[in-house]
Amino acid sequence: MSTFSSVPAYLAGALCIGLGVNGMIHPAAEYPRFGLPLEGSPERGAVSPLIYLKGVRETTYGLCLVALQYQNQETAITTVAAVVSLAALSDGFVVWSAVILPQYISVLQVTGTASSAHAMRRMSGYTLQAPDGGQLLHQLKPLVLVTEAGSSFYFDPATTTRKNQNTLSHLWGSTKGEWVTNHVVFRGL
Repeated sequence: MSTFSSVPAYLAGALCIGLGVNGMIHPAAEYPRFGLPLEGSPERGAVSPLIYLKGVRETTYGLCLVALQYQNQETAITTVAAVVSLAALSDGFVVWSAVILPQYISVLQVTGTASSAHAMRRMSGYTLQAPDGGQLLHQLKPLVLVTEAGSSFYFDPATTTRKNQNTLSHLWGSTKGEWVTNHVVFRGL
């Protein structure tokens, strides 16, 4: 007779299976959930095969949890849950060191500061707002506007690039263009 409820193991297993299958069916949507920038346009099949391996890994973790619970292997379930947690921590470290840390270092280099607090203070001095509250962008001719972080997890073109582009009402639609990369090599520029 089991001393613990079987519901948590079955629930964790089903969750892992669901996340894994979803990652294999919708690989482009898996990138932001995992914390990675999309490598290219999903329409052109630019998702990495490694994202499918991640989906398979999560599915097998879930199947393992369900199978062990079905066999009433409580000690093994605890061990597998610890291994799955270790894998999640390792994934987080890889994403942090490969994606978040380089972006953080770039901000420090661009602002010439040694800490994020100093970088924020330094960046707060820059504005595109005129003293009367209007935008200064419409006064720039010719205009090239570059916004960074096109492929990062916190970037949304609707609230950054397009917002600034839409304020340029003096330019015709055909004279304005937008290029937002999703390729990591450009650092989202």
